[in-house]
Amino acid sequence: MATAAGVLIGMMPLTAAGCLALWAVVFLATRYVSLASIAAAVALPVFTMLRLVTGSLEGWPYFYFATAACILAVWRHRANIVRLMNGTESRFVRKPKTEPPADQPSENK
Repeated sequence: MATAAGVLIGMMPLTAAGCLALWAVVFLATRYVSLASIAAAVALPVFTMLRLVTGSLEGWPYFYFATAACILAVWRHRANIVRLMNGTESRFVRKPKTEPPADQPSENK
């Protein structure tokens, strides 16, 4: 996904920004990295088509690339999709800061 994102930033930076914004919204709402990635991938051809229709992007090869990237990303996430449907996909959680053991002195003096 990172390589595709890099290519997307080089080819269509505005579309990449839209996908990144959608990724962030879905991730913050659900804490599922995989769901956010799938949502961004599915939105990629939609955002590309909108830019083609409005004239802010020229050239159908961009849409073909976006569609192929979407299909590939969803295909690569098929195991994550199964886990999401089963409710077994891992969420992103921050690890709590641990206190030093009581028998060890703290570094703050």
